[in-house]
Amino acid sequence: LPVTFARGIAGYRGVPVHIKRNELVPPIGLQKQIFPFVESAYKSQSKETQERWERECEDDMNELDTDGFVSLEEEVRIFKERWLTNRTRAIETDADVVAADPDIAKRRFLKLLVRLRRVILQDAVVYFHLGLIGPVLNNELFTCEGFKSFQHNLIEVIAVSEPTIPADIPQN
Repeated sequence: LPVTFARGIAGYRGVPVHIKRNELVPPIGLQKQIFPFVESAYKSQSKETQERWERECEDDMNELDTDGFVSLEEEVRIFKERWLTNRTRAIETDADVVAADPDIAKRRFLKLLVRLRRVILQDAVVYFHLGLIGPVLNNELFTCEGFKSFQHNLIEVIAVSEPTIPADIPQN
């Protein structure tokens, strides 16, 4: 789904978006309690692969883009290029099997879960603040000291009002 299209559907057509609750990053330890299996997704592979994955997860939780974002289109292009190379090799060697890369979907899905950690924690704070309690919020995670501290700090951030800009400021 193109980002421009998704933002347009959500009502943000060409307008900068600032979400107050996103000013505060939930503690990493708290984020890791949501979908805790994500970091161990590559444990069966090499230690280096596992460590690299854990660093990527931590960078994503801190909203750092140290590895550079690769668009899905670029990943697919790279995959096709590898596939064609492997297929050519397979034909040249009469091999019946061509290796595929199932990693694209797996990595993308796990990265989505990592990014949703922050959203879930922020939403929970807002729901509690508005008195909207549901079965999902009965989880013990939302009663721990780390969450209570994050909740208190985020409510303070949200409560600070944005300065209003007068509508009658002349344009240059």
